[in-house]
Amino acid sequence: MSESLKIYYYVLVFIGMIYAFYKVGINKSSFLIVMIYWAGLFEYLGDIIDPFITNLYKILIVMIAISFTWKRILHNKTNYDYKVNFIFVLFSILFWVSYYLYGGDIITILSQYLYKFSFVFILYHYLKEIEFDRQKGLYIGKIILTILFIQILLSLIKLSFIGHTNDIGVVEKIVGSMSAGGAGLAVVIPVIALIFYWVLKDGQLKIKDWFIIISFIIIAFASAKRQPIIFFPLILFLLVAFAKKRIKLLSILKYIPIVIILFIVGAKLNPSFNPENKVWGSFDIDFISEYGFRYYFGESDISSLSSSGFDTGIGRGAAIFYFYQPERLNLNSVKEILFGKGRYYVAVAQGGRFTTFASNYGIFQSGLMGEAGAILYSFGYLGTTLLMILAFVIINKTRNNHIVAIIIFYYLWDFLFYYNQVVYSTQSAVIVLCTIFLAQINTSSNNRLSNSKR
Repeated sequence: MSESLKIYYYVLVFIGMIYAFYKVGINKSSFLIVMIYWAGLFEYLGDIIDPFITNLYKILIVMIAISFTWKRILHNKTNYDYKVNFIFVLFSILFWVSYYLYGGDIITILSQYLYKFSFVFILYHYLKEIEFDRQKGLYIGKIILTILFIQILLSLIKLSFIGHTNDIGVVEKIVGSMSAGGAGLAVVIPVIALIFYWVLKDGQLKIKDWFIIISFIIIAFASAKRQPIIFFPLILFLLVAFAKKRIKLLSILKYIPIVIILFIVGAKLNPSFNPENKVWGSFDIDFISEYGFRYYFGESDISSLSSSGFDTGIGRGAAIFYFYQPERLNLNSVKEILFGKGRYYVAVAQGGRFTTFASNYGIFQSGLMGEAGAILYSFGYLGTTLLMILAFVIINKTRNNHIVAIIIFYYLWDFLFYYNQVVYSTQSAVIVLCTIFLAQINTSSNNRLSNSKR
């Protein structure tokens, strides 16, 4: 995409923000949420004018969120809030112990602490009112849905611009209005949006709703992402098969063709997933399987993973093996195993992005690495464990165990094999939290309805 087209694109991004406020109004909730999803605009301005703009945006959005939320953080409505607070305080202690041990620029460390790891905690307390106010929950849902529709439209515009330049790789990092410097959100947002919309409609989908659900995948296609081709149909299948209390075999069989068609069409549209390496190439399940294993583990089939010559330091899947081979992450002393090596050098990417250039940090890694490796390197076993527990506790807020299991399954995959964005990216966190609280409302309503019929 040429610079002139980028300017046109971000003018449309700005217009999209104005339209979002027009549709949902301007108040505390809409202002905070819309500004969170327009981070890409400020990243772009930071790129072309001064990086200070991006940093200032991150500081201000956190300060705004805290100013809206601090009373709610101090006022716990349920015992569960105390549990969330307790785990977060423990992680905070570990985070600052790590800073004390290893140091680093305090502004960078504060940015990591507040924007990267604390925002989900702040948003949890801001959005927890949804559980006790269905109308507010539906209004927040309307804001999110409006934003998602704008992301789809921006993705289509981006695709039309790519059509003029045939420059897919360069614009992969542009994801709607959400990001201008990384395409990770193009992987997780379509899948999390799918779960959100299912819960918003309480699983009661009409024909129109199916078109809306399928349109979410456009966000991934616009950045040529591969993972959603597998996980979007898979999560859809889990929702139709297991998200309801009563599992009906006929209902499952009815939806299987949709899941299969989505998978086949997605594979044919992504050049990486077909032997011809082109859009609308042939569908070859063996090719897809081999590609996936090579990408994640450096091997072409699952049997190779148990062979004596298997190298555990290749691909995104290497992060799993580092959990029981900490020495391969250069974590050699008891202090490093417990507290890691600090967050600063990973945050500033002194040796390049950690998950891309791990070898520059003295680690024997070939290819990309799952974010779990970077977290373990930064915070050791204690901090990594607490981050995971915090995510589990937040997700487990709803009593809808089926939805909890589906979200945790996807969170773990993202944490181990991708960039830990399901819970710890602000844009995804808003959708996850709204989904959890709406699921809790639906569960409570359905239980009351069930009891009234007895």
